[in-house]
Formats: sequence, structure tokens, C-alpha cells
Amino acid sequence: MSSPHEPLSGDLAARFAWAARHLRTADNPSWPDISGAVIATVRSAARSGWPVRAALGDLGADADGASTSPVGPVREQTYVSERVIRYYVSKAMALHHGCALSNVRLDLDGTDLQGVTVDVVGAHGVDLAGLGGRVRASVASLLGELLGPVGPPVDPERIHLRVVDLVVGDPHTT
Repeated sequence: MSSPHEPLSGDLAARFAWAARHLRTADNPSWPDISGAVIATVRSAARSGWPVRAALGDLGADADGASTSPVGPVREQTYVSERVIRYYVSKAMALHHGCALSNVRLDLDGTDLQGVTVDVVGAHGVDLAGLGGRVRASVASLLGELLGPVGPPVDPERIHLRVVDLVVGDPHTT
């Protein structure tokens, strides 16, 4: 071998022997040495979410929404990540006193949103029926803003509030 770094000639067995010697003496980091960097890289990677169909509006419509197209209104579509919807539902839930958000689950049929389940931790003594009505109304309004006029809008009756726990005091701090 003419180089300490790489065998330039010889048979396959000689090359494998050189590679084995090189690997035995190489200074390779161990998992504990590199695990922090690997985990940080994985955690910082952007995660995609499930696409949810949304509408941008009608093409060929005048200011009053009347169709100016000879084939009728044509809806321009796009998609919103379910992660975006979850984020905005969590922001909307922060406005409701007496409960803290635990989870948001979207019921999808392909890319069409069929319903939403909102899990909350409630404070003991809160009017849960009233809370459910307010949550349904705010989530339905939010979905209308985020998704626009896609198909039939999500029926407020398909927005479910589940109380997964009751606590004494502020559910955000207990």
C-alpha cells in the first residue's frame, strides 16, 4: 500500500483488511457524545400536517358576490395544515375562562373537515352547558375564517366539547 489513507492497489481482501484496520483505529464519536445534537436537529425539523381543504373565494365574482363567469362561480382552493387549525383553536380557547385546552382532534374525510373535538380541563362550578355553546360558536366562527366557504361549513353540532377533567381553581395552573 502506497498511502496510509487509502490502498491504491491490491486485491479485494487487502482492501477489506485495510478498511478494518482503519475503522479499529478511527476516532468515532459515541452515541452519548452526539445524541444531543441529533435530537436537537430532529426536534427542530419542520413537521408537516394533514392538509385540510380551504377556499380562497370565488373567481369571476363581482363585489356583491354575483357571478360574472359564463360557467358560474368557480371556487379557488387551497389547503391549510391541520397544525395551523389546531394552533388557532388553542388561541381561541385561551379566551374562554373556566377551562384549559387539553387536546384538539379534527375529523377529516380525505381533506374535507367533517367535525372537531375539543378536549378541555374545566374548573369546578363552571356552567359546562354554557361553555359548550360558547366553544362551539367560537370554533365554528374560527373555521369559517380559516377555511372560507368550502362545501358545506362545519355544522356547530359537529363541534364537540369533551370535559376530560375537573379541577378546583384555575385549570391553567392546577
